[in-house]
Amino acid sequence: MEVNTVAAAVVTFSSMATIAAALMAASVASTIATIAYAILAITASAVSIASITAWIHKDSVDSESYFNNLGEHIKYAIAGVYQIVAQTLVQAVVKGIGDGISTALRRKIAGPDITVKKEAIRV
Repeated sequence: MEVNTVAAAVVTFSSMATIAAALMAASVASTIATIAYAILAITASAVSIASITAWIHKDSVDSESYFNNLGEHIKYAIAGVYQIVAQTLVQAVVKGIGDGISTALRRKIAGPDITVKKEAIRV
């Protein structure tokens, strides 16, 4: 088969898998299922990225060379995507810790938060 036909099919199906997994992660109620679908969505997006980079690779002249390149590109894409996810999670944890320390210091200096109750006006 021609490399463009094969690559277009792989890109399309991997994109559809990414979208389906992301929608499932957003719609399920269970935390475990959300995490599982999120991992599937992240992996599928890496495969989608790899399928595109393998397609534009200079050695992808036929379907066999495309799939050989795809295997190599998938390794790097999955590692790269999960590194981005890991860095994002670390940044979120650091920000959360910083916000917690900031709030604790503010409350120590200014005292506890004051909440004002709004009461309904009766006529």
